[in-house]
Amino acid sequence: MKPVTLIATISLLINVSLSAFAEPNLYDTFLHQSSTFLINTATNQKQKLLTQPQSIEPETPRNPNRAFLYSLLIPGYGQIHSKAKRGYGMIAAEIALLTSYFIIHGNADNDRHNYRAQVRESVRFDGGCGGDLESFSFVHSNSGERIEIPCAFDKWDLVEDFEHSTEFANWRNIYNADMGKIEEGYRSVDVLDKEQIVDQLQRLDLQQLKTLERVGLWYWKDLETYKDETKRQGDGGPPSRQRQIAYNFRKNANDKFERAKIFLGLVMFNHIVSAVDARIAAKNYNQKNTSQSRTQLDWKMEISSFAIENRILLRKSF
Repeated sequence: MKPVTLIATISLLINVSLSAFAEPNLYDTFLHQSSTFLINTATNQKQKLLTQPQSIEPETPRNPNRAFLYSLLIPGYGQIHSKAKRGYGMIAAEIALLTSYFIIHGNADNDRHNYRAQVRESVRFDGGCGGDLESFSFVHSNSGERIEIPCAFDKWDLVEDFEHSTEFANWRNIYNADMGKIEEGYRSVDVLDKEQIVDQLQRLDLQQLKTLERVGLWYWKDLETYKDETKRQGDGGPPSRQRQIAYNFRKNANDKFERAKIFLGLVMFNHIVSAVDARIAAKNYNQKNTSQSRTQLDWKMEISSFAIENRILLRKSF
């Protein structure tokens, strides 16, 4: 309870008691003394509590450009800086989108690793490869260059060569468009030795041989019987369960990478929308704060011998 209010209450109770039971002269004397004391006390309290009209001081204005940059870097931060609660929603959306992106992208990485592991496990190399041999070589009769054919995956391109191997049964289907002229030669021989394979390779042009220097004479091990055929699986070619497993892993990986791109795009969209909205929030905050700064709060006290009246005056400039 305010000091002035407490004094007034006590004085009122004493006045009522004296007016009912005390002698008239005693009552008049006390009334004069108590009124004088009450007025002096109230006046002193007024000077201590409020000596002049008080203004509601405005907070520091928010820079719209700075709020824009805040939310461009961290969605929602610019709104929170301007005391707009919707910024928390944008932060939650950012966390959800990034979490989804990393989960889907991680699953895609796993499927891509699995399909490449399936290729490495189930693909074999033909020709002069065997045992621990890393490659075999011959001199190309037309160009005079030595061609070295690998017996391993060391030079395979992780995208082009591994993905291509999931589409075809063997190396003859991939890069060599005019292989028709040597197909019959291959098929006329039941078992090809190294010399016969080199003789067939001599018929290829140098560009085709450069490709084989990277990938080697590969085939799926469960299609060894058909390693000299050129038909693509799915186009009447022989089925390969091992190749199909690798193909499914690769397809799942590519699909998940595409979904991850969508979530990454939503993350970028959230940054842009949040930045624009943060600029608007900063302007609204400044406008509201400027309006409040024009309001003045004044306390006016009126005191008489029998009453104390407090008044709060709210003044607003236009």
